[in-house]
Amino acid sequence: MRRRGSIPAAYWVRLVDAAKGRGIEGVSFERLAELVALVPEARR
Repeated sequence: MRRRGSIPAAYWVRLVDAAKGRGIEGVSFERLAELVALVPEARR
């Protein structure tokens, strides 16, 4: 498995749906976007 240090946006829908299905709170598109915004452009 390749290690990226981040989750590609193409997988966000599955990730959010899986978290919701498992009852995990705090995983949302908004939160994922906030986290990506914290990473400097050079590291993306």
